[in-house]
Amino acid sequence: MFNLNIVCIGKIREKFIQLGLAEYLKRISYFCRLNILEIPEYKLSSSPTSSDINRCIFEEEKSLLSYISSKNTYKICLDIHGDSYTSEKFAEFFIDIGVRGFNNITFFIGGSFGIGNSFKKICDKKISFSQMTFPHQLFRLLLVEQIYRAFSINNNGNYHK
Repeated sequence: MFNLNIVCIGKIREKFIQLGLAEYLKRISYFCRLNILEIPEYKLSSSPTSSDINRCIFEEEKSLLSYISSKNTYKICLDIHGDSYTSEKFAEFFIDIGVRGFNNITFFIGGSFGIGNSFKKICDKKISFSQMTFPHQLFRLLLVEQIYRAFSINNNGNYHK
């Protein structure tokens, strides 16, 4: 059984996202263990300078680094410049990770300004869901839904049509 972690910057504030996450986490529990670990956002002024933004990325990156665990963990950074997948290929990707001997997968979602390049380099994979920009709280719901869809596809479930 896979152990999945989603390490993300910021807390979910919107009730509709919390409800959606709760529903998909319940569904996913039949296939794997999934934990969502929230890291506080770095506080910035209402009109940050580029230096402030770089500092924010650096500080959030340091926080993310503390969640890099065992060598048997496959690390995935969610990044607009990463590889794109169809839902079917994303499902196959999970099978491939398992065949390669990984049973722990950690997804990393950055804050409003993304994840620093030095952190991206230590991840095993960068994945993009779209060339569009999403609010990072909403993206968490999209990721959890696609994880559920992948497990449903791999287990011949009815969810993916």
